[in-house]
Amino acid sequence: MSWIPLLLFLAFAAVNAGRILRHRQVTGINPYVLTNDDSPEGYIGRALRWIIGGLFVALAGHAAGWDSSLGLLPWADASAAFWLGTALVVVALIWSAMAQAHMGSSWRIGIDHAHPTTLIQHGLFTISRNPIFLGVRVALLGAVLLVPNAIALSTALAAEVLIQLQVRLEETHLRAQHGDDYTGYARSVHRWLGVSRLVKQDGRAST
Repeated sequence: MSWIPLLLFLAFAAVNAGRILRHRQVTGINPYVLTNDDSPEGYIGRALRWIIGGLFVALAGHAAGWDSSLGLLPWADASAAFWLGTALVVVALIWSAMAQAHMGSSWRIGIDHAHPTTLIQHGLFTISRNPIFLGVRVALLGAVLLVPNAIALSTALAAEVLIQLQVRLEETHLRAQHGDDYTGYARSVHRWLGVSRLVKQDGRAST
């Protein structure tokens, strides 16, 4: 079963690669828009690519039985951790695939400054402003439970910080692009999960 986490990772990568190619064929737009310059977005993009590489090393090392060399974690032999991690990763992958489908032609990996996108407010976006990133966060938690070594843990923690930064950059971009529509949406739907109860006070909505 030590190969299961690596196979899940490769399946996720293959599905996303296929979706990128399909998106380009249908829309003529490359949805992968993470930059590689010296801007904050470029820095996050480069760092995320390194993190993905680090996660692959952690998963491959686990499959090869090298966890002790990569910093074995306490829950290494806990079957409950394995099955919980598997469940979290599978649910997260399904959730993320659904969110990508709900985005349709507006799906992007990164911030697309060249092509305006529609503000998506249906499907999973009615309960989360960032359902894809939420799925990634849950998948990383599952990966840490599945792969009990320090490399997996450190890459997941680093990814969490970068995801929090990227989400805020994307929200700033969406607010600039969609104005009051996004402001109202942000008041009604939580950044990660949940719907706010809007209460009118002095003619203004608040949560």
